[in-house]
Amino acid sequence: MIAWDILNSLLRLATTVILIWKLTNFHVLLNAWERNGMALGAAGSIMTIPVIFQSDQSSYSGWSTTVFGIGIFMYFFGRYLRLRNHDRNNRAAIEQARNWFL
Repeated sequence: MIAWDILNSLLRLATTVILIWKLTNFHVLLNAWERNGMALGAAGSIMTIPVIFQSDQSSYSGWSTTVFGIGIFMYFFGRYLRLRNHDRNNRAAIEQARNWFL
């Protein structure tokens, strides 16, 4: 059982490092929903590590996974908004190009 706890902790730590790396290196490319979602996701992920090694479950264990879940949801919602705006701008550019050449 301790091997699974170590593996789970390492994966949570890796998730946190990846989110922080992406947030610090690509923050200009992300919108506010994505940035805040990644920050909450990284915070929830790192808060889950002590919960893994607790022998008894506390209310903190539910809280940390909830923060992680809310953060990831916010990230994907922001990504959806960015892709939707991108598609809308592409359609507007195509329409403008058609009007320009005709």
